[in-house]
Amino acid sequence: MSYIKEVQRLIDDGLNEEASVQLFQVLTNRFTFEMHRPETEDFRKGILECRKDQRKHFREIIDGECRKYPFPIQLNWRNVKFEPKRVKRCGICGGYFYDVSRNGNKITCFNNGICEHEHEIRRKRKGTLMEPAYKRRVDEIPIDFSPAEDDALGNAILTETEMTAWRNRETF
Repeated sequence: MSYIKEVQRLIDDGLNEEASVQLFQVLTNRFTFEMHRPETEDFRKGILECRKDQRKHFREIIDGECRKYPFPIQLNWRNVKFEPKRVKRCGICGGYFYDVSRNGNKITCFNNGICEHEHEIRRKRKGTLMEPAYKRRVDEIPIDFSPAEDDALGNAILTETEMTAWRNRETF
């Protein structure tokens, strides 16, 4: 997979691919903790203002997160370039994430692949992404009420259904 130049620079310096990607997510989580704002644009502006007006605090956040984990290379604010314009909101869980894709069109966060898998399922259905229209009714079980004589499975399902209906006749 191709990444943005900030991540690719860390990979070229000797940090493995997954650690490089997760470092930016950890930084995003830290900025979310420090200066959370409900709107994505306001959150980006808050990070930009921190980078511009409170430069020392901005650099301390990056350096602090880089010191927290034992990386094989020395990381600090000089070689970890955090761009606020890359911060987005996940289309599934609503959390902030750092978009490391080359084209910048990623919609879901990493989240151990859960959000990405759920997005693939939801985008193929009708309805919106957050409220998909389900075609199948989960509570319905298709039953053939006149199976052929040699259809053992069909006869077993029909017998089980009739026995369940007989046992539950008092509850209706």
